[in-house]
Amino acid sequence: MYRGREVYPNAPLAIVTAEIRFGYEPRLKIDAARDRFAEAVRGTFPRLSAEQAVTFTVAGPDGGGAAVEPQVRATRSDRQATVSLNASALSLSMSGRAYVDYESSFAPLMAVAIDGVHEAAGEVPIQRLGLRYIDEIRPPQPPADNDWSAWVNGALLGATGALDDPVTGHRSVTTFTRGHGRTVTFNAGRFDGGSVVDAALPFSSERGAPDPVFVIDVDSAWEPENHTPLDPGTVAEILADLHTPVGGVFQWSITDAAREIFRRPRED
Repeated sequence: MYRGREVYPNAPLAIVTAEIRFGYEPRLKIDAARDRFAEAVRGTFPRLSAEQAVTFTVAGPDGGGAAVEPQVRATRSDRQATVSLNASALSLSMSGRAYVDYESSFAPLMAVAIDGVHEAAGEVPIQRLGLRYIDEIRPPQPPADNDWSAWVNGALLGATGALDDPVTGHRSVTTFTRGHGRTVTFNAGRFDGGSVVDAALPFSSERGAPDPVFVIDVDSAWEPENHTPLDPGTVAEILADLHTPVGGVFQWSITDAAREIFRRPRED
């Protein structure tokens, strides 16, 4: 539990995503394995579809690039949460509108997804485990001259006061090292374009007036140092630990004026 924890009726949370990136595992390249995963999760995610996922390789001596590989997607009936599996990764995304808290909203869905992969392909190797929360601060009126100090911690505004000229864009990135392969990458800044939610997700159309928003993006991750096969119990424990710093970063980032807005009942 972190200081100042509060569940807001009108929370600015746009999306929560967890991703497990896998090492090379031949079984995940087999159609039958993805079909077994779909069967395992369809009780919770009954809307099934087959897709082509674009994955990117890290640049090396021969350069990086993009590859297309088959993936299965399973989505909840209300379209508020969706999970995908391909040979490279398992990803679960949930709309902020459906999210209440980690323990009751997100963790049970992730457990279903992890169990599904384990049932379909066994102890696949883990390269990275990440938990990401993205909030979109949307005040009643967009701040004039990009001055977000009424809504977010002034420390986030960095060099925006260095000149008297109007500020048309601002981003900051800070990475914290927690030890034992754990990091927290904190991105913050103004975003133009409606919403940061990927347009390909089933709930993407539910957020996003074209007004500027201030984005608070926290990616809490773990990269194992040694070969680590997928174990549902271990992954659940590590995800819970990755969740620990997220709320504290968010509370540090917002002002009391923003909290008052988030405490109001949601109108839609």
